[in-house]
Amino acid sequence: MQPQKQIGKTTLTVPPIGFGSASIANLFSEIPENEAIETIQFALEAGMNFIDTAPRYTLGLAEKRIGLALRGIERERYI
Repeated sequence: MQPQKQIGKTTLTVPPIGFGSASIANLFSEIPENEAIETIQFALEAGMNFIDTAPRYTLGLAEKRIGLALRGIERERYI
């Protein structure tokens, strides 16, 4: 588990390193969907609870894959 940092005056905490989702959206090279989902799940298991995304990551592919990977995971476990 990574050390956590509190976000301002909130109760939210995140590790110093977040998960950038550009790579799972085929932005740099093509990644099979199952590998993208496994990568996100591995990051969560390693203590990374901050997932960064942007609408330009191949027209929503990152968001779709993040949604599939997070299905069934408690909402409080990620930001």
